[in-house]
Amino acid sequence: MPTYDEASKLPYLSNVIDETLRLWGPLNTGIPRISTGRMIGGEYFPAGVGISNNPYATARDPEVFPDPEAYEPDRFKHDRGKDETERSGCLLALGRDFAGMGKTREQYLITIFVYI
Repeated sequence: MPTYDEASKLPYLSNVIDETLRLWGPLNTGIPRISTGRMIGGEYFPAGVGISNNPYATARDPEVFPDPEAYEPDRFKHDRGKDETERSGCLLALGRDFAGMGKTREQYLITIFVYI
């Protein structure tokens, strides 16, 4: 059985995990944040205003994910080798600061190798 370090470097397995998390992520609501006063999607949000996104809708945006309802792990193929904060897809759909994503990926890897 591979170690966690070895398993985390398997590119296609990482693609499968990212695509699974994109479609069936660990959250069903956005993480609330307080605006610092900035433009988001062409709208201005004043400082102090509470904002959040809808991860389900964001992960199914056809402008970001062509054919968004299809399960296509290869859509993440081009992201391999980039810093985690630069990667597109699930990480950005849920929010760049979502600390639980790494833990969720780790839990997927452990589960896969325990049951194989």
